[in-house]
Amino acid sequence: MRLELPAPGDDVGGDQETPGRPNIQAIAWKAQVRLCKKYRHLVFNKGKSTQVAITAVARELLGFTWAAACEVETQGLKQASTA
Repeated sequence: MRLELPAPGDDVGGDQETPGRPNIQAIAWKAQVRLCKKYRHLVFNKGKSTQVAITAVARELLGFTWAAACEVETQGLKQASTA
């Protein structure tokens, strides 16, 4: 598995300019940066196997996914209450 860190502003997801979702984009970018750094640290500095590093990154990704889901739910509730 090869994790590379794209340059900020690169169109990696195709849907980067979604209006009304800057918080989700911020959470996603934070996850990208942190998880790439964590993977590289575990494999190259700590000498962990790639399988162990991938599992650790996947567990942490779940936390970011949860945060994004909570943000979407919060935004949905705000939009419903203003409508």
